[in-house]
Amino acid sequence: MPELDPVLLSDARTLAAYLIFFGSYFVFALGKFPWMKIDRPGAAIIGAVLMVAFRIVGAQEALQSIDFATIVLLFSMGVHIGFREYLRIGLPVTVVTLIWGSAWLWIWKP
Repeated sequence: MPELDPVLLSDARTLAAYLIFFGSYFVFALGKFPWMKIDRPGAAIIGAVLMVAFRIVGAQEALQSIDFATIVLLFSMGVHIGFREYLRIGLPVTVVTLIWGSAWLWIWKP
């Protein structure tokens, strides 16, 4: 197999990075990929996998860039909203949660 020019390979990776980035943001803007059942979270996962697969971002670098506190926050908000929808209570619980959360942040100053 012939050797590839490093500059050409670098340009190809740059082009792939731009295509993946703008393709992902296209899906984010529309809400879902046209003619397919890929929504925003699916586009984010596919974009991240493609960035690692094309070696634009290394696997270690990708793992280190994950903010697990944000993942826990998003998961807990999803559980909270799902529980509210299951019990069919909306605004009262939201107001109580906001007041309790605000009071907690006011009392506990890091």
